[in-house]
Amino acid sequence: MSATICFEIVDIDNLIPRAVDNEEYQDENIKKLSPWIFQHCDTAEENCTDNWPDHEWDLRNLFDDLSSYCAEVKEYNSGSIGVENALRPSEMITLPRKTWKVPAREDSEPFIRRQGMMLRVLMKIVYFNLDARIQGPKVRFPVSILKMKYVIGGEKFLTRAEGAATIEGLPIISCTGWFEGQTWREFLEETISVMLGQLAKNIRYSSAGIQGQDVFVIGFHGLYIHIARGFFAADVISRIHLKGCRENEVFKINFSRGYNLCLRKDWFEATQALSRLYQYLLSGDAKVGAITSISTKGSRWQCLNLYQDYWDHTTRIVMRVNSLNKIGLCYIYS
Repeated sequence: MSATICFEIVDIDNLIPRAVDNEEYQDENIKKLSPWIFQHCDTAEENCTDNWPDHEWDLRNLFDDLSSYCAEVKEYNSGSIGVENALRPSEMITLPRKTWKVPAREDSEPFIRRQGMMLRVLMKIVYFNLDARIQGPKVRFPVSILKMKYVIGGEKFLTRAEGAATIEGLPIISCTGWFEGQTWREFLEETISVMLGQLAKNIRYSSAGIQGQDVFVIGFHGLYIHIARGFFAADVISRIHLKGCRENEVFKINFSRGYNLCLRKDWFEATQALSRLYQYLLSGDAKVGAITSISTKGSRWQCLNLYQDYWDHTTRIVMRVNSLNKIGLCYIYS
């Protein structure tokens, strides 16, 4: 499949809809994610975990891996890269039948696998510090690589996410991989393939037919992580699945700026963005099949709208629960 990808770097307000308006509530969540190292300095250097307190073992282990990763990337003389520095206004891509069979990528499998493990830990830490997780569908973080397939014009394509946040086995955030020497075109092919795989996993039939879908992925590009979002309209999904892409097919993907997690400012902005993404996904407003649909077990899912009120400087979360009507479901691609 060939198509033109147009992309833009946008601020978080334009990338992720705000599900919680209370800025004080946002600040409280971010304070929970203040690593020991950033209480003492602005940069997490290699060996920064030597004096790290034991009670922050999860963050200590993450920063041990992050600092080593950043040191390794800098050895490649690639420290300045990131989506801001690599992007072009548009790019023509051709999707590979199996994304992990790209020759240069195969040589970098251990390096890419490390990225997936770090992103998995990051997503897990942010989620377990989020009040929204207390109710509603539970988010899981499988250790194994998530293989996915999608069909375009009758042709089958295979992709895989290096990590994922899932609900009942369906990905709501997938992780992409980057390797040294990866071209911008190869980076986009990886990103779009993972997005389409996640889309195929989440599409459901309902009484209203196929619905438009939001797809979010997270990944490294050099030292920096980013969040990317694509929206796929229902008519486009149906047409491309059955007939393939038109000659002049164009898709638009939005990216956040890149965040170097070893820098204090970037760490807090990145975790705030990821926290906001979870809040949006779990609010019930996101157009993501895993969240808006009822599970095949027939259980009712409850999506939460969180409202914050403060009393004597203590956060009270008042939750309004909206029950969803049960509908029949089935996979379209998977």
